[in-house]
Amino acid sequence: MLEVKNLTVKYFYGAYGVYDINFSCLNGEKISILGESDAGKTTIAKAISGLIEDGLTGSVVLNGSDLTKTKIKFRDIQLLFQEGGFYNSKSVKYNLIKLFSIRKNHNSIAEDKVVEALRLLGLLHVIDCPIKKLNNVDKTLLKLARLMLRQPKLIIIDDIFSKLSSEEKRCIYATIYDLKDLFIFQCPLLFLTSSPNEALYVGSKIMVIRQGFIEQFSEKKEVINNPATLYVDKLMNKNRNFIPLSKIQALINNINLSNLPVNNSFEDLICSYVIEETSDINNAIKVNPKDILFLDGYYLIITDIGRFLTHKLKDYYNVRIHEDIRFYDSSTEKRIDRLTHN
Repeated sequence: MLEVKNLTVKYFYGAYGVYDINFSCLNGEKISILGESDAGKTTIAKAISGLIEDGLTGSVVLNGSDLTKTKIKFRDIQLLFQEGGFYNSKSVKYNLIKLFSIRKNHNSIAEDKVVEALRLLGLLHVIDCPIKKLNNVDKTLLKLARLMLRQPKLIIIDDIFSKLSSEEKRCIYATIYDLKDLFIFQCPLLFLTSSPNEALYVGSKIMVIRQGFIEQFSEKKEVINNPATLYVDKLMNKNRNFIPLSKIQALINNINLSNLPVNNSFEDLICSYVIEETSDINNAIKVNPKDILFLDGYYLIITDIGRFLTHKLKDYYNVRIHEDIRFYDSSTEKRIDRLTHN
């Protein structure tokens, strides 16, 4: 079990890399840490693994042992980063066998395991190829081969798919899916990514991090259906519209605004909602398209009150605002309790 308590990294010039990070990850559990570039994901990975010492406070406890002051080579953590980690002029075989030689395993046993891992991943044809000559897909698969060859106490995967093209990602995902039974681990696994889809696919829980702070940490269904902040809602729910309440207040007269638990004006609130077509003309809002985009067999209709998908092009549409409406304070971006229907 991994326990991270009050983890803070403060740089020498005064800025924080991450601030007061707290979470735990059980053995066999997978947690996705989701955030944009420079959000602090890699800083968390480096701090946990021992690659950061200066300016570090808090504690990292793994299986009951406090690793905060332990050197990286004694932490038994498997790290997979976007870049590096290989001897680029050496062969694929050399790089993988090196994992065993570092831990003083017998080379003949190591070679058998390496050949089998490469066979399963479809990499036998590059076994003697230098790393620097591999394409992006093969390099990424080679990183995954390390997971098949080790049984560490903790695995940290840091955004290793981010620089791949869509086609390259599809190839990698297909391979992982075919071999999914081989990627079941008994240790905690932290999966760091900038992709919401990847975070949802891998993790049972998701930590959303922004500018070094945790925005939300909860079960993945909770992150989607009950986001704590406007940032999390926008990140996880691309189908929703985010418009100041003052601009659409007249369109949601069936909402009891008196239940809003704040004293400030409605101009200070952001409304998050979904628009959908309706055949109920009496309760519909008539909207005209301002712009139209074609997306995978659907038309994305953009209107004054938001956007929605449809199969047909029309001069106008009858729509309704779905009852799942969320409200956020525009200054703090924090979630405000939902308003209730009359």
